[in-house]
Amino acid sequence: MSAPIPYTVQSGETLQDIAKKLGIKDWTKLKQYHNEQAGSGQQTSDIPYAGFILQTPPKDEIYTMNGETPPPDPVEEQKSAEQKQDQEKKKEEEEKKEEKASKSDHDGKYFVVHNAKCVCDKAENPKQTADLQVTTHSIIVLNDEQGKLAATEEDKTFIPPAATFGKCKLKPSSGGYLPCALAPAPKWAKTYESTQVMGKNTLTEISELQCTVGGKITIFKHGQTDSVSNAHADNTNPVELAMVNPAIDQPKKKEEYPSVTSIVLTKVENRTAFKEIDSKNKSSIIYLRKDQEASFKANLKSGNKQLTSWMVYSDHQGKKENRIFLREQIGTEFSQSFEGLGKFRIEGYGKPKNQDFEKGKYDKCDPSCSIDVEVVENTLIDIECTSADFTTRIDPSKNRKFRKGVPSVFKAKFFIPDLTAEEKSKLTLSVQDGSGNTITEGVQENGEILTFTPKNTKAKYTIIARYTNDQGEVIEKQIAGETEGNAVLSISHGAEVVRPGTAMSFSVSKMKYKFGADNSPYDLTSEESSEIKWNLNGIPQGTGKSFTIAGSKLMAPGKYIVEAYSISANATGKNAKKEDDDWHFEVKENDVVSFTLSGTPKVGKPITATVDKMVFADLLPNEIVHWQGFSTPVTGKSITFTPKTPGTLSITSKIKGKGVTQKVNVVQPVINDIQFTDSNGNKIEKASWGHKVNIWIDQNGLSNEEINVVLWDNDTVQDDPVKTITINPYDGGLIPVTLDSYMKDKAGNQGLIYAKVSVPKLIATGEGQSFPKTYKLDVQDKREIYNAIFGSANGKEKHTIVDYDEISYLYAHSRGISASENLYLEIRDSVFGKDPLLLFQTNIKADQSGVIKQRIVWNNIKNKVNSLTVYAIIKENNKEGKVLYDADGDFSMATAKLKKGSSLTKLAENNGAVKVGDEKIVKNTGTCVCRDYDLIWGGHPNVNCEFRKKVVEICKDLWGEENKIQMANNLMAVFRWESGGTFKPDAPNQADSGGTGLIQFMPSTAAGLLGKKITIENVKNYYGKKYNKKTKQKEDWYLKRVKEFADMTAIQQLDYVKKYFEPLRNKTVEFVDFYLQVLFPASSRKDDHIVFASSLDKLTTRTNEPEKLRNLRVTAYKQNDGLDTNKDGKIWKSEIKAKVQVYITEGTANKESNFECGENNDKNNPAEISLCSKDGSQCLDYADVWENPIISSDNGGKNNNRFDKGSSRGHKGVDILSGPIYKEVHSLMCGKVEKIITSFKTNQYGEKKLGNVINIKSKDKNGNIVYILYCHLDKVYVEEGETVKHGQKIALSGSTGNASDGSLPNGIPGRGINKENWHVHIEACSNGSGAATFFGKDRLQPEDYMKTKFDNKGNAIK
Repeated sequence: MSAPIPYTVQSGETLQDIAKKLGIKDWTKLKQYHNEQAGSGQQTSDIPYAGFILQTPPKDEIYTMNGETPPPDPVEEQKSAEQKQDQEKKKEEEEKKEEKASKSDHDGKYFVVHNAKCVCDKAENPKQTADLQVTTHSIIVLNDEQGKLAATEEDKTFIPPAATFGKCKLKPSSGGYLPCALAPAPKWAKTYESTQVMGKNTLTEISELQCTVGGKITIFKHGQTDSVSNAHADNTNPVELAMVNPAIDQPKKKEEYPSVTSIVLTKVENRTAFKEIDSKNKSSIIYLRKDQEASFKANLKSGNKQLTSWMVYSDHQGKKENRIFLREQIGTEFSQSFEGLGKFRIEGYGKPKNQDFEKGKYDKCDPSCSIDVEVVENTLIDIECTSADFTTRIDPSKNRKFRKGVPSVFKAKFFIPDLTAEEKSKLTLSVQDGSGNTITEGVQENGEILTFTPKNTKAKYTIIARYTNDQGEVIEKQIAGETEGNAVLSISHGAEVVRPGTAMSFSVSKMKYKFGADNSPYDLTSEESSEIKWNLNGIPQGTGKSFTIAGSKLMAPGKYIVEAYSISANATGKNAKKEDDDWHFEVKENDVVSFTLSGTPKVGKPITATVDKMVFADLLPNEIVHWQGFSTPVTGKSITFTPKTPGTLSITSKIKGKGVTQKVNVVQPVINDIQFTDSNGNKIEKASWGHKVNIWIDQNGLSNEEINVVLWDNDTVQDDPVKTITINPYDGGLIPVTLDSYMKDKAGNQGLIYAKVSVPKLIATGEGQSFPKTYKLDVQDKREIYNAIFGSANGKEKHTIVDYDEISYLYAHSRGISASENLYLEIRDSVFGKDPLLLFQTNIKADQSGVIKQRIVWNNIKNKVNSLTVYAIIKENNKEGKVLYDADGDFSMATAKLKKGSSLTKLAENNGAVKVGDEKIVKNTGTCVCRDYDLIWGGHPNVNCEFRKKVVEICKDLWGEENKIQMANNLMAVFRWESGGTFKPDAPNQADSGGTGLIQFMPSTAAGLLGKKITIENVKNYYGKKYNKKTKQKEDWYLKRVKEFADMTAIQQLDYVKKYFEPLRNKTVEFVDFYLQVLFPASSRKDDHIVFASSLDKLTTRTNEPEKLRNLRVTAYKQNDGLDTNKDGKIWKSEIKAKVQVYITEGTANKESNFECGENNDKNNPAEISLCSKDGSQCLDYADVWENPIISSDNGGKNNNRFDKGSSRGHKGVDILSGPIYKEVHSLMCGKVEKIITSFKTNQYGEKKLGNVINIKSKDKNGNIVYILYCHLDKVYVEEGETVKHGQKIALSGSTGNASDGSLPNGIPGRGINKENWHVHIEACSNGSGAATFFGKDRLQPEDYMKTKFDNKGNAIK
C-alpha cells in the first residue's frame, strides 16, 4: 500500500471541497482515511482549519475508494510483460535443472547412520568391515534407536581406530602386507545435497571416501534397522519412504515449486491430549523431551506438494549460520526428534533457499511458516492455584489470601504438562501450617494436583511442591498465604423509582471471592451466607445471600437505601458512602412528567393534548390523569379541547403530584385581504374569460387548514356565487383558478369577481367578508394591454435606467388576446417629431394568464446614445397592425432611459408591478414577496425580510422545497432560544462559555468553521450590569465572545449556520433534534433517553457509550438543570422537547404583520440590501468583469491563459477576452483602490508591461485579505483611496502594454497581439499593498473571486 500524501488545507475548504478536488466520490471516506492514518491527536472534523495537514490517499487507493478499476499504465504493462517473459524463461531453466536433479543417483538409496559398516577395496580381506562413527553432531536422528545419528560428509572416524581395515595391499613388505594406516580425504564423495545436517551433505549407500594411500572406502551396510522406523512410517511421503526402503517406488516429480502458507505441529509422541498448533496462530514455545518425536505438516496454497522442503535451525530466529538440518523436496509431512537439549526452529518451504535461485530472494527464514521448539529436561518451574478467583486473591498490600472453608486446587507446573509415571514419582506435594507442621486434614493429593480446604480463620499455610531431577537436585516451589472470610462487594440493582407498596428483591452479585452457582463447590458456604447482613435505611432487616423488602415497608413516599455488608455498614449516617453494595431508590406516586399538543393551538380548532411521559410508563386502575386550565374538570391520558379565545392558556396535567404545566399561545386565525394575481404572483385587476389566474390570501393561522373559497359575481340586482374551491390542506401559497365557461354562464359577458373565505374546522376573523377590499376582478373579453413595464423576467422589478449591457423584459398584462395570437413589438426613441424605430420583435404571445413577456437585448440597438429614452408599442400581427398599447409619453408605463454605465434601480422586496423613478419610489399596491417568508418570530425587531428569506433559502437547500418552511420555523425557534431572544450575531453567552451569535457558536466550533485561529474578546455590559446578591448592587458584567463572529452581520452569520447544520442535510428531524444539534449533538436524532444527569449512576440509558461522553453528560447537567422539570437529577430528551416547544408556539404569535412593500418597513434595513459590509471592506457576493466572461484561447489554448492550470508559459493570472472592442470593466469585489497606473496612451506598446492598471484591496468571504489587479486598461474611472462595490464599473478595457495591436496607432509593428485577442488580464495575491505588479510567493487564484466559474478546460460552467 502506498504512503499517504500530505495536503495543506486552504482557507475556507471543507472535506467535501477537498474530496471533489481529489476525485473522491464520498467525502466521508476521505475523513475516515485521514483519521486511520493520523495519530489520535490529529483527527479531523468535517471542516478542518486552514493550514491543517490532511493525510490523503494516493491515486491508486482513490480508485479503490470509489469502487473503480484504475486504468492500466502502458509503461507498467510493458514492464510487467517483460518481467513475465523473464519469469517464464527462469521457470523453464529451473524446470530443466529440477528435471536433471530429480534423476539423482541417490534415488532409492538408504541414508547412512552411526555404526554403519564400511569396507576398503585395498584391504587384504575386502570383506573386513569397520564401524563409521558420527562425530560432527549429536542432534539429528534418522532412526528410532538411540544413537542412529545421520552421517555427514565430514564424519571420517572409524572403529577400530588402528588397523582399521586389517592389512593394506598397497603396503607390501617382506613379512607380508603392513597394517592399514587410514589417511582419509577431507570429505566423502558422492554425497546427498538434498539432505543436510549442520550445513553438511548426508551420506547414502553410494557415497565414497578416498584414502590418500590409494584405497577407496565404500558403504557395506547403511546401519539403519531392518524395518521402517516410526519416524519415517509416520511421514507417509513416498519420496522420503523411498530413502528408507528402496522397495517403495519413488513417484515422478512435477517441477512446480509449492507455495507454503503455514505449517502445523500435528502431534507429539506420547502426548494424548496434544492439540494441533498452526504457525499462523502460534503463541508460545513448544517444549519437547529428548528423543521425543514431533510431527509436522505443511499447508500449501498451490504447487507440487512433493517438492516441499524442510529446514531445522539451532535457534529461534532462523539465522543462516544456524541451519543444522535440511530435508529438501521430501513432501508436506516431516517428523523429527532431537538427541540433545537446545532451541530449534522447524520451517517448511517451497522455493529453494540458495543464491542461484532468483538471486537468493527466498534464501531466508519465513517466520509465518516456522514453529519454535525447545528440547528440555522436564522439571518443576512453579506451583499455581487452578481454582483462581474462587479461592485465592492478592490483597491491596500484595499479600496472598485463601478463602476459608472452600477447597483450593493447586497444580505443580512443569515445562511439559503431561508428566510421565517416572516424573510423577519424583514429585511430592504437601501443606504446612504456620509452625512448619505438615497438614493432612482436608488435603487430597493426586499426581501433580493437590486439593486443600482451610478450616481456621486467619491461619497461615504454605503449599509446597518438591521435584528431584535427573541430577539428584531437589527443586522446590511454594505458595504461602493466610485464610480470611468472604465479604460483600456489590448487590444487584432494582428500579430507581417504585410505587408505594411495591416489594423489592435484592441479592449479592459480587464478593471478595468469586462464587459459583447454587450447589457448586464454590457456592457461598452456609457460614458465609449467615455473615451477610441487610439494612434498610440503616435498620437491620435480615441475613443471607438474597433479601426481599415487603411492600408493606415501602408505603411512604420518600428515598430509601438498601445495603448488604459482612462486617460494618456505611451507606447511611454522617460519613455515608455510596458504594456498589448499596442501592438508592425512591418510592413515589405516579405523575405526569410531560405532555405534547397535536398542533398549533388556534381559536375554534379542536386540539389534542397527550401525556407522553409519566413517572411510570403504565397507568394503574386507581391512577387518573387530571387536567387543569379549563372551565370544567377533564381527565384522561389524552384529551381534546377547542380554544375559544386567543391568548395564553396555562394547562396543567397531573396524577397525584404537582404534575407539569405548559403555557400555550392560542392563535386567532385572520383573513386580512385577498388579491388576484398572474402566474408570477403579481396583482391583476382585469382578466378575460378562460384565463388561468391565482388567488393570494393575506392571512395568519390558516396554513395547513382546510379552507373554502367561494367566488361571487357582483351584480346590480343580486350577487351570485360562480365557483367554489376547497383546499385541504392550504399551504399558504397561490390558489390557481380558471375563469371557465361555467363562471361566464353565471356572470354574463362581464363579471366583477370577488371572493369569500370560510374555514370549516376553526373560527377565523374575516370569514364571510368580501375580498379584495379595494377592487373586484373585472372579467370580460375586451381587448387591451395594461400595466406594461421594462423590467425583470418575473415582473417584480421595473428597469427605469438601463445600461446597454443589461437584459430587460417587456412584462405586461392583457385580456381579450388568445394564447395563439401573434403580436408585434416595437421599441422606439422618444424625440420631437417622428420617433425612430430602434428594435422590433415578431410573434410575441400572451400566456394563459394574459401575461406578455418578451426578452429585450439593449445591445442590439446599433446607435448607442447616452441618456436615450425608449418606449414600447405593441401591435396586432405585424408592423401594419392595430396598436394595442403605446407607452409614448407615459413614464409610468413601458419606458426606460438607456445610459452607458448606469446602475439598475431594483427593489428586492416588492412582489407587485412597482413603478420606479430616478429619484423616488412610488408604491403600487400588490402582493409582497416578504409574505412568502412569513416565519415564526418574523415580527422580532431584529428580524427583517432579507433575514427570513435567507433562512428559507438555506432550509430549501438542506431539506428540500416541501420541508423548507417547517425547517425554517425550527431554525428561527433555535435562534430565539440560543441568542437569548436577541436574534443578534454578536450576542455573547450569558454563562460566559464564549458562545457567540445566533446559535451560540462555541470557540472551538468557530475555529473549525472559519478554518483559522479565532480571537476571544470580552464585552462589557452587553445585557446591562449584573446584580450581585452579596453586595446587593449592580456591577459591570464582562462576557467572552468570538470576535470574528461578533463582527459579522446576521446575514453573513447565516452562512456558518448552514455549515453547522450540514450533517442533518436531507434528514427528517423534529424541532427537539434541531435544538439538540446545537445544544448537545450526540443526542440529536436519537430515541428518548437521558441527555444530562447529575451523576453517572443516574445515566441508566445508552450505557454502552464511551466514558468520555458519559462524563460530558454529567458535566453539562449543571449548565442545563433548568430543563429538569421534575428535579430528579435526570433530563430526558422528552423533557427537553416539552420545554422548548414553547419557542415554537410563542413564535407563531410573533410573526411579521406589516407587509407594505415598496416602503422601507423592514426594521433598520434600507430598501436596497447588500450582503457586503457597508464600508466595502469585505465582499460576500462576487461579480464578473462583464457579462458572460470568456477566457482567451490565444497562446495555445484557454488553460495557457490561466493561473495554476498547467500553463506552459507560467501565466500569472487569467485573461478574459474582450475581442476587437473595448468593454466596460466591473470590479469583481468590494474594496478600496490601492494603486492606479494611467500613463499609457490608447494602444501604447510596452515590452513586458501590464499597461494601465488598477489594484483594489478587499477581504473575501472568509475574511482573508485579497488584492485584485486589472491590467491592459484603456481608461480608469476610479481614484486611489476610493471605495468601490462589487459590480461597479471601474475602467474601460484596452490594449496597453504588451497587449497592444502593432497595426494600430501607438503600437509597434510585429509586437503585441492582434485585436481579436484583446483582453483584460486579472491577477490576485494576498500581499499587494501599493503594488502595480504582483509577485509569485503571495499569488492567489483570481478565478476564485469571479461570479462565473470555469471547468478544467477553461469553459464557463453554466
